[in-house]
Amino acid sequence: MQNYTETFSFQKIREVFENLITYAPLKFVFSSLAVGLHLLFGAELTTLGMLGIVVAVDTLTGVAKAAHKHELSSQGIFRIMTKVLVYLSLLIASRAADRVFPVCFAFTAMSAFLALTELVSVMENIAELGWPVPTSLLNKLKVMQSKPETPVANPPPPVVR
Repeated sequence: MQNYTETFSFQKIREVFENLITYAPLKFVFSSLAVGLHLLFGAELTTLGMLGIVVAVDTLTGVAKAAHKHELSSQGIFRIMTKVLVYLSLLIASRAADRVFPVCFAFTAMSAFLALTELVSVMENIAELGWPVPTSLLNKLKVMQSKPETPVANPPPPVVR
């Protein structure tokens, strides 16, 4: 059996990263993505970055939870990619709505909604890992998420003046 430090040396890891950094097509893809994001979101890149951090934390805690439960699978990667694409689509649509309508709040509202959704998921993942979380807050958020809109049985008639 080989020694762990012989198999995975820092020198080998450094060589892999150096090769990735010097790989021209990868540079082109990332620079094109950065320019596209800047053109789409402009000043909101900070908000987008913070949301990306929350999604990354949710992903890491989700992987830790799956590993803890011995339920790690490759299907989770596809769910993560799908979630990121859906979130990006929602953010692009909300940014477009902000540019079209005179009141600009769609991007901010969508970002806040997605961030809160991810934070609830992080709290649930941490709770399932056995770490202490504020359960009263978590329970209230879960109730708010699962509470369906109850239609009014007999709405009042409209007031005509």
